[in-house]
Order: sequence, then C-alpha cells, then structure tokens
Amino acid sequence: MGSLQEQSIVEIQAVIKDWQAERKFTWESKKVYANRNPSMSGEFILHVSNSVDSFIKDGQLINTFQLSPYFLTNTLSFEPLSDNPKGDSYRLKEFLKKFDEDFYKSIEEKTSGEGVYTTDPLLW
Repeated sequence: MGSLQEQSIVEIQAVIKDWQAERKFTWESKKVYANRNPSMSGEFILHVSNSVDSFIKDGQLINTFQLSPYFLTNTLSFEPLSDNPKGDSYRLKEFLKKFDEDFYKSIEEKTSGEGVYTTDPLLW
C-alpha cells in the first residue's frame, strides 16, 4: 500500500472524515487544525473544535464553542515513534470520542433550565 507514513495519513484522514460526519445536532461545526510539529520533524500537532449555533437563551445565542487540547502524531516522520501505521488513528479515534463526550456534556449543561430555545429542527 505504500510507506508507513502514507498508510498512517490515510488512516488518520479516515478517522477525521468519520468524526466530522457524526453529528448529534444539525448545525454542528466540527473543524480540524493541523500544524507541523517544530520539535519532531515530519510530525503534526492537531487540535479540533466544535460548536453549535442553534441554542438561544434570553434572546442571546449561547456560546457552545469548544477547542480540544493538542493531539501529537507519532507515525508520520521518516523515523516514527511507532511502527504501527494505525497507531495514530487508534489514539485519534479515542481522543475524538472523549472530545465529543465532553462537548455534548457541556452543551447539556449550558442548555438545561428554562428559557432555552433552539433553531435545530431535530430537537423540535
């Protein structure tokens, strides 16, 4: 299939694509940010964010934006820290699962109580 790095990139991209497709709310805005890791040549620093712009309380949009901690790859350089091309994708999948759990818990806390309305048709 190609080099370890190519296999790793394909695996990471698949995990990100699946994560972005999974939505609990209609207008979720899942984003991924990637920067080269200055201390590890060939590796990347990733972080993700999510927000839902559909909850209103007292006439004001509720801020739901959440940014993840950094995720560091370790299979993309020519001297990877792991020989398993799926190593980063396994870790990233768990990282994104925890991020989503924390995000949805935050949404639940911010939207509980009276006077909260939504423009999300899935919740009508």
